[in-house]
Amino acid sequence: MKRCGAPCIGQESIDSYSSHVTAIHQSLHNDSRPILNSLNQRMRELANQERFEEASEVRNRLGALIRGSARAQSIRSLTRVKELIAAIATSTDTWEFVVIRHGKLAASATAKSDNYKEVVESLKLTAEVVIDNGEILPASHHEEVEVLLRYLNQEGIRIVEVDGIWALPTFGSAAARSEIEKVRAQVGANSYKEDFANSVDRFAQRSTN
Repeated sequence: MKRCGAPCIGQESIDSYSSHVTAIHQSLHNDSRPILNSLNQRMRELANQERFEEASEVRNRLGALIRGSARAQSIRSLTRVKELIAAIATSTDTWEFVVIRHGKLAASATAKSDNYKEVVESLKLTAEVVIDNGEILPASHHEEVEVLLRYLNQEGIRIVEVDGIWALPTFGSAAARSEIEKVRAQVGANSYKEDFANSVDRFAQRSTN
């Protein structure tokens, strides 16, 4: 990509290069606004210069970056939680309970409304022990984590207990998706104007032949 500062051969200091890495890490894990604003500005400049294909390429790269980092942030939000117990009603007086530890399904059971506390305590004692090894996926594959995330986001789910913090960054990639849609609509409109202009030119050429 010809964008590396090449600190390994002395073209950029290690401290300067580290600052770039820190900025990218911050954008991917916490606050996506700096990189989003930078690429957004670049797209606007290209569009204003009628360099629509280049603007679309920047838009596509930005979309891929945001989707990928949003997915990673969602996965990490669950895998860093030591224990989460959730429940959903399966009938008028029956509930399904699940115990999730570091993004892994550790136990599940059903219980009646009048004895759910005993079932929850039993699940906590008998659930699989999951050790956090510090990795993004300490105990399971990303497919399992995403299945659990969909389960937890379904309508009617109740969070019973959480040992830890289950949350996404306020200004993370998920929050940036709406901004991407605005930019996509704008660049798409410009591309449409370019296509329309080209079609008019082709029509004019055919008319003079």
